[in-house]
Amino acid sequence: MKRYVSNILVLVLIGVQAFGQKSKHSDQHSAIKKTIFDFLTWYSINQDQLMDGKIVVGFQDDTLTVNDRVKIDMAAVDVYLDKLKASKLVSKTFTGILRETYLTVAELFDQASAYRLCWTDTKSGVGFNFRF
Repeated sequence: MKRYVSNILVLVLIGVQAFGQKSKHSDQHSAIKKTIFDFLTWYSINQDQLMDGKIVVGFQDDTLTVNDRVKIDMAAVDVYLDKLKASKLVSKTFTGILRETYLTVAELFDQASAYRLCWTDTKSGVGFNFRF
């Protein structure tokens, strides 16, 4: 019986000690939450200054016409990413992936520019089509 009580006492003490310690996971989770909150606060204050120029260019804001050539202005992308980096709240990996995403979209727009957007001028169907 004495051994049984001592075993329970040891288990209780180990449990109390384990629950009393903060885990590394908890500290990392708190740091991540703080970084996200700090970034969102920074972004809400600075969002109007982030876009000096248009990133997507080549068309009017309210229309897309036959001769429009939509493209990504990579110089404007670089300015935008530099401003994000200046916050010191985003990683180089994040901005690198974001730049690669813009490059991929730019390549898609360049490929699509080989196709002509044309108006369907028939009585049965109205709309835009791509002409190869």
